[in-house]
Amino acid sequence: MQIINLGINTPQTFGVNIITPSNNQAFKEGENIQLYANATTNTGVITKVEFYVNNILSQEVTSSPYLVNWIPSAVGNYTIKAKAYNSSGNSIESSQVSISVNPVDKTDLTGDIYRLKNVVTGKFLQAQTISASSVLMNDSGEGQDKEWIFTKSNNYYNIDSEVTGILRATGSGFSPPYAIVNTTKASPATDSDKIWIVHYLEADDTYRFEAGSNGRFLYHDADGSVYNTSVLETDARSKWKAISKSTSLSNSKNDMKFKSMHVYPNPAKDHFTIVLQNFGTSVVSIYNVLGSLVYQEIAKNNMVKIQDANKLNPGMYIIKVKDTENNNALAKLIIK
Repeated sequence: MQIINLGINTPQTFGVNIITPSNNQAFKEGENIQLYANATTNTGVITKVEFYVNNILSQEVTSSPYLVNWIPSAVGNYTIKAKAYNSSGNSIESSQVSISVNPVDKTDLTGDIYRLKNVVTGKFLQAQTISASSVLMNDSGEGQDKEWIFTKSNNYYNIDSEVTGILRATGSGFSPPYAIVNTTKASPATDSDKIWIVHYLEADDTYRFEAGSNGRFLYHDADGSVYNTSVLETDARSKWKAISKSTSLSNSKNDMKFKSMHVYPNPAKDHFTIVLQNFGTSVVSIYNVLGSLVYQEIAKNNMVKIQDANKLNPGMYIIKVKDTENNNALAKLIIK
């Protein structure tokens, strides 16, 4: 894609508006919500922008981009507004937006990228690039071949690798029997051997992944292989930690600033904007569901604007940002 800047300057007005969240947007309990405002002034400069939640001052920002992270304290309905100040001593408020925060469905793992770590062995599920080959386990969770996306398929889920395709739970006629193998098939798919039920175990914050509804679970066997096996919930080899890859902290011990990325609108049709927080010089890369790079750009001023997104085929994409210190963040993008 090519982005064209026509270089046309328009007169500034004194105003502020909320860009995200959008009015009537719904969020999950415990989800980080990015409050992002645009502020301009016709005299002097913007000195700060304040964010109000239910008419109570929450946070303020003194430089662009005017963006903060906020996690609601409880389930319920909230109102958000911004107030901008300029160096001439004037202030102005934005229109108010309303949002809702709903209880989280722990079995819904869509909308993020995960590393799946077995509770007993501490090893991570690893894909292979060859279809019909058995999945592997690895001591390290680093690398795209250990990253998994959950996609809704009717009342089930596909478990989709970042490097190949969705997982298949084989039967007794496969060699070895009941092995978990890679496929090159894309999600969503409704094949009976490629759908899963996600079970959440609140007691220890773990998951069990049932192949279809046959009572057989993703299982890291003592022989080192991964099968779908009929076992009791007490058998911890069928328990997995789903570790999110959606955000990361700085690798530096002296710099623990929260680094994040926000994409709006999302889903998008013909344009979208990527806003970064606490990243330095960064490369923004966009990959399709097959892991192919479709767009790349160096972020300027912590922002990338895509004006011709209609050149991307409808579907799901993964956006990755990486800075010069190897800090990174991931986000999912839907193109309509």
